[in-house]
Amino acid sequence: MWCSTGQNEDRATSIRQLRSRRKRLSALWKTTLVFSRAITLRCEIFYYAALVQSDNIAAYTLAYHVGSKLESLAPGETGSKYTPVDAFVAQMNALAKQLKMDRTRFVNPHGVDYKVKPLPYSTAEDMARLTRYAMNKASFRFYVSQKERQISFDRGGRRLNYVLRNTNDLLGKMGIDGVKTGRHRAIR
Repeated sequence: MWCSTGQNEDRATSIRQLRSRRKRLSALWKTTLVFSRAITLRCEIFYYAALVQSDNIAAYTLAYHVGSKLESLAPGETGSKYTPVDAFVAQMNALAKQLKMDRTRFVNPHGVDYKVKPLPYSTAEDMARLTRYAMNKASFRFYVSQKERQISFDRGGRRLNYVLRNTNDLLGKMGIDGVKTGRHRAIR
């Protein structure tokens, strides 16, 4: 969900509000993020990590990055506890509403519900709506269809390589061409 929101904010709020931001937001994935003092990564690497390997930290980092680029979307006073991630999640829920995902509530960018209040929820039908929407985006299809991807980054002046492996065990079988699988400890 966060990827669609991150790359298509104009769908989540009024077109008028976001027309002026479109060029800036569409270029976000090409920017760099400082992951720690010693590591600077291109935003594209976070997309690979989140969509290929289901990395929750990458999803959160992207949500923070995109959310910080959005102008204030929610009413609030200066000093409000409304964070960039909150702005991003608000965009996720706005997109869900637009897609008529009436039985879905997102509370964070990655879906982990451990010690989260209020609890997120959704249905298979709503997730199918989201999947259909996302799979219409060529960039999304590209990311989720890869079984693995080698990434490179600099850490402390050294160039490092790492292979991200897709967590979707069904990818490439029975005509399945992508989309991250969800896992939950309560599902057996």
